Amino acid sequence: MDDLLRTLGMLVAAPSVTKVLDAFDLVDESEDELEEGEFGIHSLVDRARGIEIEQDNLGTIKTIFLHSDAHESFAGYQGQLLGGLTFASGREAVRAALGQPTKSKDAFVEESLGPQGAWDRFESPDYTIHIQYDPETTDRIRLITLMNPDVVP
Repeated sequence: MDDLLRTLGMLVAAPSVTKVLDAFDLVDESEDELEEGEFGIHSLVDRARGIEIEQDNLGTIKTIFLHSDAHESFAGYQGQLLGGLTFASGREAVRAALGQPTKSKDAFVEESLGPQGAWDRFESPDYTIHIQYDPETTDRIRLITLMNPDVVP
């Protein structure tokens, strides 16, 4: 996962990035074509390997999603996670491995999206890691989001 974290904020076409991303069969699943000068997000996806990469229209990697098995029709990400964690790790194990989160929220219901799992956010100057737990329990991770600091909500 350290290799993926290092790609945040870098151009997808950079040799050091392509070396990391060549391990995946990424397919462009962007919804709209963007015209020059227009800001938007392009999605590169490998559903079989549980990874989704969002880049801006300049080709800069902004966000990387690592999905658990069957989350949003993805197979589970099989790469190594930080601190020896797995998607079967619970909130206590995450906090033991990564420390106290800088922000967190318990499970809630989003009016437009329905039940949402609890989450923890771990921030550093170079990246932010957002861990969302299963909506019914904090005993397993549902989604890990790696973000460039300039896109953190």
